[in-house]
Amino acid sequence: MTRMERAGLIIKTRSSEDKRTTYVRLTEAGFEKVDEIFMVGTQNLAGLFEGWPQQDLMEFRRLLTLVKISEEDPQELHCIRSAEKVK
Repeated sequence: MTRMERAGLIIKTRSSEDKRTTYVRLTEAGFEKVDEIFMVGTQNLAGLFEGWPQQDLMEFRRLLTLVKISEEDPQELHCIRSAEKVK
């Protein structure tokens, strides 16, 4: 975090109520860096899926959705799996 602060990406501020607490927020340059990193990651991911058949991409997306749902509500994932077995 010290390097990020020196680079002007974050600002650290001590809490006035509790000196053990330090607040960290992104600067404008920090937000720009996040956008830059996100774009590079997106481009790298796009390259990974190049050449995949559309049906495989759709199935992969469906599976990722199940992973996301299971993180948010494991019970809901169980209901989805049960419904899929009925089909």
